[in-house]
Amino acid sequence: MAPAFGIGLIKAWSILWTSTMIIVHDCKTELRRIERAYVTKKEGFPNGSANGNSISKTSTVLRDDEPVQARRRHQTSFTQDEDAQGLDNQSEGQASDDGLLVWQPYPTSSLSWRIDWVLDLYTNFRGMTWNWRISGPPPIPKWAQAQLSGHPSTDSGQEQSAIGRDGTRMYSNLHDLIAARVKTFVIGYLTVDALKTFMTHDAYFTLGDNNLPPPSFLPHLIQASPFLVRSYRLLVTLAMMYTALHTIFDLSPLLFAGLLGPNLIGVRGEPWAYPDTYGSFSNILNNGLAGWWGGWWHQTFRFAFESTAKRITRDLGFGSSSLSAKAMQLVIAFALSGCLHGCGSFTQHGGSSPFSGPFVFFMLQAFGITVQMLIRNTLKRIGLVERVPKVLRQTVNFVLIHAWLYFTAPLICDDFARGGIWLFEPVPFSPLRGLGLGIEGTGWWCWQGFPFLRWHQGRHWWQSGLVF
Repeated sequence: MAPAFGIGLIKAWSILWTSTMIIVHDCKTELRRIERAYVTKKEGFPNGSANGNSISKTSTVLRDDEPVQARRRHQTSFTQDEDAQGLDNQSEGQASDDGLLVWQPYPTSSLSWRIDWVLDLYTNFRGMTWNWRISGPPPIPKWAQAQLSGHPSTDSGQEQSAIGRDGTRMYSNLHDLIAARVKTFVIGYLTVDALKTFMTHDAYFTLGDNNLPPPSFLPHLIQASPFLVRSYRLLVTLAMMYTALHTIFDLSPLLFAGLLGPNLIGVRGEPWAYPDTYGSFSNILNNGLAGWWGGWWHQTFRFAFESTAKRITRDLGFGSSSLSAKAMQLVIAFALSGCLHGCGSFTQHGGSSPFSGPFVFFMLQAFGITVQMLIRNTLKRIGLVERVPKVLRQTVNFVLIHAWLYFTAPLICDDFARGGIWLFEPVPFSPLRGLGLGIEGTGWWCWQGFPFLRWHQGRHWWQSGLVF
């Protein structure tokens, strides 16, 4: 089931993420997060105007020389000092209502802030409020950049939502963010329910054997074609992975930005901290397999993969921009991804194959992208790419990538099904199965045995405990 897969994946990811922060990078000296500080009006702004329109650039780095007292969670009051290297001097003066965004390095004097800083780092995989944020989504709003560079701006409400180079959207206000996330969550919930209903009619999603007969509701034309049956099962698997992850990721902005908000959790509640999870499909049309994995698919693990690969290639003496270095980085990044998903496969209950399934699948993706890079560079050198119409290039990319995945994706899709990942019930309430479209024995309510956490009383105390 999916929880069994998650056990292996989470354990492997914890090791990789921790290693990235303390071995690949020195989080205590290299990494900073955006924090909101409240500047007091006790003596005005020595380095700028009294209303705070211009202050020294040095005041945007939060120094940790003295203990920090939180006005609210993540929100601290400071007095600006002309000789200060950061907003580090406390004051008993009245704090202004307009907080300033500053860079906060690793806190050394306050245990509570240190714990908060580390937890934020450990759970912020894309780094949207950190100085190491991944490159695909749009940059932080211009007014926030101005404050961080020492030129506070108050026009935060005037900026429009931005589109990143991978097609992800950053939302400038809470209304747009919540409206978008509620829409995708509702659509995702209904789609996941429909896909799960389809899966219950197909034994493949229980046993992972592509030779099993297809579901009877499919048209005879599809049932009679092994190619179409496999295509159907791969598409359902892809749609389920995409939609389930998208729907789960929607919960984060709804909870942290919508329910909690900046007043409770500071910058972590700002709407611009939650851009879209998936990029535009145009990444695939324009960049082929590289666009699939580097722009369209979710980039949750990207920083750990990318920074680790760059560190290894650098230590091995590869040139940072050479083709050999890029190929080596691809191999390392996809090997790490294969290990993560292989560990998830290993902890599944069914007869999974961690190495010959997920690991080989991801290594083949690195090979495919490398070949694509070589072919593209060759065509560019002879000037053929510029002479081919864009529509034709996009059509070729579309056909080639789906042909490639048709032959390689069964390695991981069959492994998921054999391991039992699709036995997991993703929704508590199913409209379709309640209407009688599911298999016999299913209905409106899907989470049998709810609540999942209960106390089990055994004959002896060592046989008693919480059961999940």
